[in-house]
Amino acid sequence: EENPMSIFAQSKYEAEVLIRQVIENVRKNQKVYMIRTSWLFGNGNDNFIEKIIRSSRQHEEIFVVDDQISSPTYAKDLAEFSLKLLDKNVESGIYHFTNDGIVSKYDYAKYILEKISWQGKLIPIKTTEIPSIAKRPEFSKLNCKKIKEILGENISNWKDAVDRYFKENF
Repeated sequence: EENPMSIFAQSKYEAEVLIRQVIENVRKNQKVYMIRTSWLFGNGNDNFIEKIIRSSRQHEEIFVVDDQISSPTYAKDLAEFSLKLLDKNVESGIYHFTNDGIVSKYDYAKYILEKISWQGKLIPIKTTEIPSIAKRPEFSKLNCKKIKEILGENISNWKDAVDRYFKENF
């Protein structure tokens, strides 16, 4: 993104510029990969799923933005596909990986809360209604066509990934 919306986005942009330079200057026998992802969840991190479950234990009402849309990504799936990419010995470059499908943060939270049979009230709000230093894009879905074609595989849907996460952790 050439016009980053925040300091975080600016630092991501600058890191990508440096990585692109490394990729261009890498020796023929070396490989460099940058894998972009979004809305990562998995064991050992304080992810959106954990935050929603924690909020459900503390509040009768939860407010979640309905105008941020992307693809949740299960860390296990990201790791598996990253290893497959390495095994294929593909050329250096930038690759995108997320679980398949798109969802708003609100509908993502709704799916999580339905899984734990929460009886509270989930309330949709707009990003502009919450105080935040970091500006976030409304639509941040990454195109994973390249990695799907290289590996010749489909990527599981985000709902399937969330279901597996719940089965393995709750």
